[in-house]
Amino acid sequence: MNMGKAYKLVIVLFSFFLISACASLGIPERRQTGVTILDLERNWNEYNVYYSATPAGFPTAIMFDPKNGQDKLAGDTWSRVEHQGMLSSLISRIQAFSDDTSRTWSIIGPGDRPFGFIFSPSPQILMKVLDNHTIYVYRVLSRQELKPR
Repeated sequence: MNMGKAYKLVIVLFSFFLISACASLGIPERRQTGVTILDLERNWNEYNVYYSATPAGFPTAIMFDPKNGQDKLAGDTWSRVEHQGMLSSLISRIQAFSDDTSRTWSIIGPGDRPFGFIFSPSPQILMKVLDNHTIYVYRVLSRQELKPR
């Protein structure tokens, strides 16, 4: 076998294993759900609640990670919501500056399982599967940050 064919075989095998590994974990997605932000706010103590913000401190998203169960939402740039008054304030701030475009999304992970919820007006929520029970959610950018310059 010449080097060209061997090289192509290695690339094909590597690609196959990479795709297989990713497919077994699933690709996280967001889906519209019947759960509203009012439902989540009312039951906020059933969740570990975090928010994402711009560098200037404007909230861009609120993440609800259920306390029960082994599936988790995680992210390094998210700040913990300490009390219900703080949550209410964050919701109001997001709604006031989003022109009624805020949505509550269910985050679906491996095995087509719901992992939690995100409330945000942003059209883009970037995530990745860390393992079969953890989805990493990146900081949610504001619409202004998403606009090309």
